[in-house]
Parts: sequence; structure tokens; C-alpha cells
Amino acid sequence: MRHRVRLCLILLCMTLPVSLTGLAQTGETVYYVAPHDTSSYHVDPACPLLPSQDRASLLALTPEALSEAPYQTLLPCTLCFGQLEGNALEEMSNPFVYRPRSAYDTAKSSTLITQAGAYLAGRDMDPGIYTIESDALCAGEARVLTGDGEALYAYPLEGETLCSLYLGEGMTVELPANCQMRRVRYNPVFEDQQQKLTISHRRFFTWMELPTYDYLVTSIPGEEAYFIVSTIGAETGKEAPVRTEIREGETVSLELWRQDDRFVEFVNCIVWPAEVGVG
Repeated sequence: MRHRVRLCLILLCMTLPVSLTGLAQTGETVYYVAPHDTSSYHVDPACPLLPSQDRASLLALTPEALSEAPYQTLLPCTLCFGQLEGNALEEMSNPFVYRPRSAYDTAKSSTLITQAGAYLAGRDMDPGIYTIESDALCAGEARVLTGDGEALYAYPLEGETLCSLYLGEGMTVELPANCQMRRVRYNPVFEDQQQKLTISHRRFFTWMELPTYDYLVTSIPGEEAYFIVSTIGAETGKEAPVRTEIREGETVSLELWRQDDRFVEFVNCIVWPAEVGVG
């Protein structure tokens, strides 16, 4: 009996330093990609969905690397990032319905900022994806600055509107009065592919708020219309967003199929999902 206890203690002591070493190396977020996988990335290097022949040659990537070619089209692994939705006991026809989570959705659910002022990601709140909501009394703008303090862009908040954005480590957002900022919520505006929305001004995060369909977009009659698509790289000032002007009476395509981790800002647009094979 004593011999068994002594052996257990020895094994525990041998295992403990390894565990602590592993914990010490988790300061930077890392995701894993199989060399020949063109569909998904993983948070668990031992994920059962990874091909066994690829596990010895996994690529370790930061969130920033995932926003760049050739990895920007990869989707989060549903097993690693999945969150079971609904009541599986009541959904026996499909008991495992998973919702993938963006690698950039790192804000705390409890975060709620209601006062005007400047807020620094990494000090005042965690880096992550946020939504700014303004009320009818708001008449200012939200300003976003890079980690170097350079002005990145300004978003007018006049009346009731919403603006979703990404704030990386060290980035600053300046909020006016009569608005609040919270973590982005899963609330897609299109529930099916038959809807058509008239949008005066709003900025969406794809998948969470704007389903990753292909869309057709035209202008509100008599108004100057455009939309802007921003990657995470554009959100952090590393690349330029893409702006598309819409002339009166023109209909243009917006291709968002499988385009997660994008932000789309619509101004004076009428938007609807394209039919299958269109756009």
C-alpha cells in the first residue's frame, strides 16, 4: 500500500511541472490549421476532426494571421468552437446544432459602457467585437484610433442606430453621449432569403448579425448610397476597407458567401439576399 502511494506521488510530481509549463505558454491566442485543410481552423490541436496524418505538421497561427491570405476564408471548427443551441432533447431530428464562434469574439458578455469618453481595449475592456447603440438623442460620432493613436475612422451616431466594430489590443474608441457599447450579440437581421431591408445607416458583423449570403443592393430612391466592407485587417489599420458606390437605379452584388469576420456598413441601401447562383 505504501509503495503504491509513494508511486502515485512520484508520478504526480513528474506531471505537475509539465502542466504548469503548458499553462505558462498560453499567454498568446493560437489556432491550429492542418496543412491541407481548406475549410476550418481549430483551437484544440488534438481535435478529433483533424486528420491523424496531419497532427504532427499543424500550423500554429495567431488571429491576425487568420485574417490574411490564404487563411481568411477558413471557418471555425464546429467541434472546437461549437456552442450547443436549443434543447437537444426536443430536437431529436438534429440533436447537435452548433454555432461557430469567431476567433475575435473575445469580449466579456458582462461588458456594458454607458458613459461618454475614451476607452482603451486591454485596459478598460477586453479586445473583441462590440456593438454601439445610440438613442434618439444622440448627435455625435464614434471615433476609433489604432494602437499608435492614429485616427482610423469615425462613425456618425445620429438618432437610433447600431454600429458593430472590432477593437484590438491597444485600440481606442471614443464614444459620444446618449449611446452605449456592449459585446456583439447573435441577432441575424435576415431570417430567410425572401426578406428585403431598407437601411439608412448601419454597420453589421457578418454571420452574427448579417448572414453570409450573397446579396443584391440598390439605393434608396433619391439618396446617395454606398456600402463599405472591412476585414479585421482593415479594422486594425493594416489594410484599406473596400467602398462600393451605388448609382441611382443601379443594382450591385455584394458577395459574402463564407465571408466570416467581416464588417459591412450600409448607407441609404435596400438589401436582399440574392437567389441561389446569382451574385
